[in-house]
Amino acid sequence: MSSTRRTPAGSHENSVDEIRADIEEARLELGDTVQALAAKADVKQQAKDAAGTARAKVTDAAETARAKVTDAAETAQAKLNERAPRLAEAAETAKVKVSEGASALAERAQTNPRVAQVVAQVRRRPALAAAAVGAVVLVLVVVRRRRHT
Repeated sequence: MSSTRRTPAGSHENSVDEIRADIEEARLELGDTVQALAAKADVKQQAKDAAGTARAKVTDAAETARAKVTDAAETAQAKLNERAPRLAEAAETAKVKVSEGASALAERAQTNPRVAQVVAQVRRRPALAAAAVGAVVLVLVVVRRRRHT
């Protein structure tokens, strides 16, 4: 026994319209669901989306790294510009002292044969002598810095 409800003639059309509206709404929802499932099943598009996301992350990381390197380079340049006059002054002072030392050594070389021998070796190998003087200057700069800090 089926139980059917009878409605007055005017309400029958309302219920048909309601049913049609329900069917249309169900079709729209089903269409959205099918599109969502199709998007999930589209592996190629998902790979493209993932690649785009990865590309954006790499680009952001590269821009961040570039900015940090630029800042570090600017800081280093500023420090170099700040210290360059002091280094030039130290080099000039070292040059004067080496010149004075060489003059004094030349005077001593005339009276001491061992000093004359060292002077002759320096004249034969000036690059080695320059390296030795550079090492001495470096040691003096390091010692001076440690005293001032």
